[in-house]
Amino acid sequence: MRKWVLALDPKGEDETLQKSGWQRIKAWPPSNKIRDDVAAGKPARLLVGGGVRTKDDMIKLTKLMHAAVEGCRGEGGWTIYADEFQLLADRRMYGLDKEIEALLIAARSRGTSVVTAFQAPAWVPKAGTRQASFVVMWPTRDRVMIKTVAEAMGREWHDLAEAVDELPPFHVLVIPKQIRKPMVLTHPPKL
Repeated sequence: MRKWVLALDPKGEDETLQKSGWQRIKAWPPSNKIRDDVAAGKPARLLVGGGVRTKDDMIKLTKLMHAAVEGCRGEGGWTIYADEFQLLADRRMYGLDKEIEALLIAARSRGTSVVTAFQAPAWVPKAGTRQASFVVMWPTRDRVMIKTVAEAMGREWHDLAEAVDELPPFHVLVIPKQIRKPMVLTHPPKL
């Protein structure tokens, strides 16, 4: 776990993210108390976003997501978990494709890390997989998805498909960018 983490919640009060127990913020920059804690070196693990029930809620959440991503890029040192990257990147939704892609490409020089999570790589900017140090893949029968990940990670898609087809229940395949390193079967922890 990184010391300073922001989890973007584009669904608005996502139940799985709520289970993390992290503090929810609905404004950027965070409160003075949080800023003081960060300055003192204390960890901050924050969920960014509130409920989305109306069009006005969506507009407010969009502005909040943009402010948080830009704030993190300016400050450096944060890890951003971009949950539902497809929603965040889609220009009909949050339109954060350019901002998050810029972080994916240039984050290391600012001490920033970006973790993206999505269901179909064909629906997100290619930087979501091409810039990855590693990809964690759940079982899928979607050959287009497997081919997209294989191409981005420099793997033969047939080999990747075989490995994914053999995944036991509740396991994932961790695929490192370095093609000579093995793919690793992992059982993710429960929240």
